[in-house]
Amino acid sequence: MARCAAVAECSETFLAFCDRVVYTVYLSTPKHFGISALEDQQCAGALMWTCVTIVYLLAAAILTTRLLSARNCHEDESVQLEMPTNLVPHGGSNRVEAI
Repeated sequence: MARCAAVAECSETFLAFCDRVVYTVYLSTPKHFGISALEDQQCAGALMWTCVTIVYLLAAAILTTRLLSARNCHEDESVQLEMPTNLVPHGGSNRVEAI
């Protein structure tokens, strides 16, 4: 996943900061929203960079939360297994012994 993120980051960064139009076919298309093909490419690169980063951070947060909550559940189960379940009072004192 980290390798895919690095490749995506490189291509998005290249598109956002490149000083020429990478896909020259867009030079012959009509201008949309009154911006040039280079400005469109830079905006698209910045948008992809931002969105993909947010998606990867969200996925990492979800995975981290699940891993930590699963670890806490296993710790709770192990604590419950270690505690004796059949306790009886010992004689007339206030002590309790496991049998």
